[in-house]
Amino acid sequence: MHFPKNVRVPTLLCVLIAALLAALPTWANGNGVTVYLGPLPNVTNWGPESAKGEAYVNIGEGLVKLGVTGMKPLTGERYQAWLATPNLAEMVPLFTFDVDDTGAAYVEKTDLDLTVAEYRYFVITVEPDPDPDPAPDARRALAGVLPNTQVVAPGSPSGPTPIPGATPPASLPETGAPIADRYVQGGSALGALIVAGAVISIWLMLFHRRERRGNGKEGGA
Repeated sequence: MHFPKNVRVPTLLCVLIAALLAALPTWANGNGVTVYLGPLPNVTNWGPESAKGEAYVNIGEGLVKLGVTGMKPLTGERYQAWLATPNLAEMVPLFTFDVDDTGAAYVEKTDLDLTVAEYRYFVITVEPDPDPDPAPDARRALAGVLPNTQVVAPGSPSGPTPIPGATPPASLPETGAPIADRYVQGGSALGALIVAGAVISIWLMLFHRRERRGNGKEGGA
């Protein structure tokens, strides 16, 4: 790998550090996950068995994307998406939506004010429209298990207790960075940036020194 002789180490270092800085906000925002939706034993209890969907959730960015197919079109009612904690102990409303005549829909919501919690399920319920009761209806059409960084044995006091029959995956990436954790992730990214900058600086100085030695030998010859 060769660089022009008029390119100096500080210039290259600044360019590389700028590239790392550009990536910093991405690191700090947390990781989103894809949740596959369908009939889930002991969770869903309503609607066609052939219905399915896919949701993308990024807690840190307040972003949710949802696509569904095969759902039953409703009259005087709407579907509502929720994030739920273990055992459905707490369900946080996301948004309501309708499906077309084929039972399909796609919804994308940004800047959602998501409560920081240990979410375990993505659930879609059927709600009356209008709906005077903010609580979720008992009719659950679709559901999916959100991946966690670490899943412990069911019933363990240090981790979630899955609903009977709804077995969570063994080990998958975390659902995303809670808002309060952005600073922690930002600090980790900054530390990685400093280390990367130091390594790049040392490498460039060694490269520059070797190049000068090579030029000296050529001049002596």
